[in-house]
Amino acid sequence: MILTLVLTAFSLLPNQQEGGAEDRELRLHALDGLIRPAKPDAPGDEKVDSVSFSNRNQLVVDDPFMQGVTAWPLAPRSSSSFDSADHFLGMVKSFMLPTYEGSGANITFQEMDGKPFMITDLSQDQDAWLTNFLALQREKGTWRGVIHVTVLRGDLDEIPFLDRSGRIELLESASEVQVQKERLLEHGMKTITEPTMTMLPKQTALLTSVSEVNYIQDWKIVNVDPGNRRIAIPQVKTVDEGLRLNARIFQLDETGYSVSLEMEYTEIQRPIPVVRKDVELEGKTHSLEKALPVLDTTTAEGDLRMVVGSGVQILNPSNNSGEDIIVLVWFETTTFEVIKISDLQEGILRDVK
Repeated sequence: MILTLVLTAFSLLPNQQEGGAEDRELRLHALDGLIRPAKPDAPGDEKVDSVSFSNRNQLVVDDPFMQGVTAWPLAPRSSSSFDSADHFLGMVKSFMLPTYEGSGANITFQEMDGKPFMITDLSQDQDAWLTNFLALQREKGTWRGVIHVTVLRGDLDEIPFLDRSGRIELLESASEVQVQKERLLEHGMKTITEPTMTMLPKQTALLTSVSEVNYIQDWKIVNVDPGNRRIAIPQVKTVDEGLRLNARIFQLDETGYSVSLEMEYTEIQRPIPVVRKDVELEGKTHSLEKALPVLDTTTAEGDLRMVVGSGVQILNPSNNSGEDIIVLVWFETTTFEVIKISDLQEGILRDVK
């Protein structure tokens, strides 16, 4: 069973403004350095340039150098850009203030001499927002985005204070998220995992917190020596159970940030169904079992406009095991100082002397 929840861009910021009918201006904006050049994907290329992955219970990384690291300073990569022109324009149209939709404004993408440009027909306020937005994207920022995620499991029917009319509830601060978590735990919800992701602006981070479950998918009957005997060899398959989370953060304006999330939570229905088949081997009857696992997968994705410290609660309906999933997400930023390797080496030499 697969359930998908799409979180279209919504706001945790006050005073969303409607676009006005004032005079518009036709402008041309250069986008060089902001959009990643298109190129064929190399085999195994997952297009992830992550800073760090961490989990309070389990660290899942593919680089030994990062063992035990949850946050560390790096100079932002100048090549860390938006994936495509469609992605970039989609972000601009979703988060522009005053609001783009219904304002009569128009934005198009155009390549000239192999370089990307954006042609805009916007109101003065919209154009001012866009100019500031483009300047922010070109800055070599010294901040990191940190996303905290808590996944809980239990029975929503046992929680009287939850509003079941909607799937999404906005939480204005980290303290409100913590209070909500404590209330959920008091009413029988149990924490499954609490990962924390740290990333630089516009970079994509992938966090995986899963358990591998091996099961016998089938049996293969083969003849082997010595003695030309017939034996049954189990065909083992592996499925992942747990959480996968993709995230990206970039700054929209002085107070607002875009937090893009793609979450997938997979759980195996238990007990796992089993079928048996009797097979004659070497004059004896053997009962062979194979498993038929059923996966419940819940996904949520969307682009959220958030302020630092704000959060969101996502309710996922009950799967066939009778348990519901609640996901709490809150976001913060931290700053760091970029240290040149040459300066660091000089400092070490001075200490040694």
